[in-house]
Amino acid sequence: FVASILLLWRFRTLWQRRTRATRAAIRPQRRHADALREARSLAREGRFLEAAHRVQLATLGLLIELDWLELARSDPNRTLRRRIMVSGLPERERRQLIALIDRLETLWFAEPRDDPRLFEDWLALDERIVSLAGARRP
Repeated sequence: FVASILLLWRFRTLWQRRTRATRAAIRPQRRHADALREARSLAREGRFLEAAHRVQLATLGLLIELDWLELARSDPNRTLRRRIMVSGLPERERRQLIALIDRLETLWFAEPRDDPRLFEDWLALDERIVSLAGARRP
């Protein structure tokens, strides 16, 4: 009798761990999808600069979740650029990511204006990174 209770308890514990791990894996994907949905909504309102910024944050968050990038909230953009250059991303995506960060930073601080093309470029890069992430999964 005690053995069956222990076996049942062990099964329940393993099931709970598996369920938690599955939920933890889904959470970053859901946050990423929610951020992209919000960005597209902003773009529909003509707020392309803010929309591009949301895609940037979603993309960087995804890279951090995938362990392709190590970054703290307090890290300046120069640190971000350095870490991107040594990240596991393919060179094309690394270079484009840095170029888009530069473009967004210029438009955000130096000459604020909405640029639909910047938003579209961020979305395209994000889609490639999502595709690369899918290819890396077992």
